[in-house]
Amino acid sequence: MFKISSSEILYSNETKINVARSVKSLLIKGIIKRIARGKYRIIDPFFEEYLLR
Repeated sequence: MFKISSSEILYSNETKINVARSVKSLLIKGIIKRIARGKYRIIDPFFEEYLLR
């Protein structure tokens, strides 16, 4: 999740299918937004605050 908050590319060391499934779920729930190919931004301020704790 830190990679999303820092807008880093997601598919580096994780299994691609697991990352894709998680990203899709977060997109559907309106927690993140795609900003470029392979890059996402957290748009839910409460979720971002929770992750940064």
